[in-house]
Amino acid sequence: NTWLFLLLYLVMLAGGTGFILLTKEKLDIEIVKAATFDELTEILNRRTFILRSKELISLAVKKEEQISYLLIDIDDFKKINDVYGHYMGDTVLKNFASMIKAQLRDTDLFGRYGGEEFAIFLPGTDEKEMMETAENLRKTIETSLISDNPNYTISIGAVTIMPGKETTVDTLYKLSDKALYEAKTEGKNRVVISRL
Repeated sequence: NTWLFLLLYLVMLAGGTGFILLTKEKLDIEIVKAATFDELTEILNRRTFILRSKELISLAVKKEEQISYLLIDIDDFKKINDVYGHYMGDTVLKNFASMIKAQLRDTDLFGRYGGEEFAIFLPGTDEKEMMETAENLRKTIETSLISDNPNYTISIGAVTIMPGKETTVDTLYKLSDKALYEAKTEGKNRVVISRL
């Protein structure tokens, strides 16, 4: 009886330890996901987007290839929230992220900077390719439909550069933000390129 009891105890202990290890592994995966992705849109969060962009800038400097950066804002997003409610605002954000993600290459980075502002890093992309990509994204959103919601549009500020060792994500952000501001003041639903 003692041996049987001891054997049962060891089996239960091993099973319990295995369960705890599996639970810990699952929690670790969830923590990494929460630290990396935006919960609502399931794309990169701002911190991770910036970190990965820095890595891609360094790689582009070594390869001596151009990079492009898009800053995207959903036009009149506050009005969508005010008229249709925050639930519909969240639906628009999820729809937007899903549609944009489907248009990008595996090598491109797509992240949420906050609110209705998003950024895309296009490695190895010259200005002509960047403009084609940006216009395709703009048109995709312009023609998208969400039930019980009018179409929405996006404005895009963009920049293409040959990066050097002094190039930072902040520089790309500021240049594209300036172009985004122009896109907004020129009537929205457009792409404006910032040139050095």
